[in-house]
Amino acid sequence: MIATTLMSGPYLASAAPACTSPETKDWRGRDNRNHSGKEGRQPGPGTRLLQGRSEADSFCLKAFKRALPCYPQAVVSTDTKGEVHMSKSRDKQFETTVAGEIGILARRRIEAAIIAPIYKEIALRYGDEAAKSIIDTAIRTAALEAGKSFAQKTPGGTDLRSFQDLQVLWTQDDALSIEIEKASDKEFHYKVTRCRYAEMYQEMGLGDIGHLLSCNRDYVFPEGYNTDIKLQRTQTIMEGSSCCDFRYSYKSQDQDSGVSG
Repeated sequence: MIATTLMSGPYLASAAPACTSPETKDWRGRDNRNHSGKEGRQPGPGTRLLQGRSEADSFCLKAFKRALPCYPQAVVSTDTKGEVHMSKSRDKQFETTVAGEIGILARRRIEAAIIAPIYKEIALRYGDEAAKSIIDTAIRTAALEAGKSFAQKTPGGTDLRSFQDLQVLWTQDDALSIEIEKASDKEFHYKVTRCRYAEMYQEMGLGDIGHLLSCNRDYVFPEGYNTDIKLQRTQTIMEGSSCCDFRYSYKSQDQDSGVSG
């Protein structure tokens, strides 16, 4: 699990069920438990994964190294000696798909700065409800197109594994503290225990529409990326809960129809 620092503030006041679990690793995946009885932490798998790589490593792989402990099953295997390796095919796919992409947190800040005055002007003219409806529709449309764009850049087609690879963009810049529960071909479950997106929107005075600017995209992006990926979520930090519970599932149309490849 990834150690977290839970936020405080009025927007977290909620009777939602707490999300707690043993905290044995920090956000980089390093073990906080002292097995040897000495000071210090054990290096995470990301350290071994990129050992010996040249200084010319791409930005994408460096970003992946930071987020690796969050998504180990998506792209990593372990040999008989316990050494960690990344599939060459997935390595290439990852580099190709996210090449040139900035972290989502940085992108959302830029977008919010542009959207805020537009939203306020619409609200003044037509009321809050109309302004929220317009923003919601516009953001959902943008999320759908973004999903399609990423799908087009993913070599060999999209699935839940390639979708997991993309999550480094959402966690980049310490944007999220997460605890992975499942990461397989068919299921991708995790909890978010700290959300800097929520913090950012509060700081910008946009806390009341943060779910429109960010959270609602989580349902629509997969529709553009791969319609076989579905999300179930019952609560979010953005709207006052102590955590967000993401439950992505994957069931292809071939599986539904009983067709085997």
